[in-house]
Amino acid sequence: MLCGWADITGGKGSEDINDYPSANPPLNICGNSSYDIAYSKWGKEWRLPTVREFRELLNKCEWHWIDSNDGKGYKIIGPNGNSIFLPTNYISYNATDTLDYGVYWSGTLCQDQKQGAMYLYFCPVSYHVRGGRRTEKYSFRPVVNDGAEIESIPEEEASEDELI
Repeated sequence: MLCGWADITGGKGSEDINDYPSANPPLNICGNSSYDIAYSKWGKEWRLPTVREFRELLNKCEWHWIDSNDGKGYKIIGPNGNSIFLPTNYISYNATDTLDYGVYWSGTLCQDQKQGAMYLYFCPVSYHVRGGRRTEKYSFRPVVNDGAEIESIPEEEASEDELI
């Protein structure tokens, strides 16, 4: 499912930021039933990941590019040996060509762009956190909402990374 940031319906097609739930949403929407599509679609046990959680994947995990008949993407292995697979999911502007990119929303607003939010981006040769327009249609990969209060994200963490 591709959706704009903070679109809990997953059905907004507009490029106008004013058509989204709020022109001025909170810095972090993770677990917020008014803005978080994972929470809205699957219930309070699920939420969008924070940009801090994406940075943890980047900095503490092993990333292995997979290109098989079952699909393309990254197998990400944590320090404890657990792994997740993030498939490529980006569709080109002509909506017919699937490209070797993965783009996943975080629940964190981007401090570098007035109308942006943070996302995890990857291709076969790199992976990093970026900021992009909230009206873009990207995927999301829910995480378990363990009920713990989500720490506020310092502004410097809500900005784009250098390429890894």
